Amino acid sequence: MRPRPGWLLRSLFRFPPLLYRVLYRIHMADRLRGRMLLLTTRGRRTGRPRTCALNYAVDDGTVYVISGFGRTDWIRNLEAQPRVEVSLGQDRWIGDARIVTDPEERRRAVRAARSQAVKQGPPDAVKPIVRLIGLDYDAEIRKLDDPRFDPPTVAITRSGV
Repeated sequence: MRPRPGWLLRSLFRFPPLLYRVLYRIHMADRLRGRMLLLTTRGRRTGRPRTCALNYAVDDGTVYVISGFGRTDWIRNLEAQPRVEVSLGQDRWIGDARIVTDPEERRRAVRAARSQAVKQGPPDAVKPIVRLIGLDYDAEIRKLDDPRFDPPTVAITRSGV
């Protein structure tokens, strides 16, 4: 797993959720469908909503999210409270999240993520800047091809509420 991102990269990670929210308010968030989702968890200590933008893959109706940075805060939050809110384009729904432990399901999720990864991530014009501050998105995609790569993988299904 990669070490925790530095402050500059963490600051950059704050931009996509802001963009998503603006586009949602003006009914244009569907333009981001297929590129990223917004995942809102409850803080494990504060109970306050915590939102991040993440790459995702869909396989057989289940949304999969893979954490390239290991057991991040959003992973720890959903371990403590598995009920999450997902925003995909203009669609918002409540889901139940779980860490994928079955090796076959994890391989299926990684294959799905690999096939969708080319549509996701920063635009090509931004990739050199993101590389300068510590994230090589193309190298992250190549990790998905390595059978030894075993990142935390989360499966999210719509809740029966």
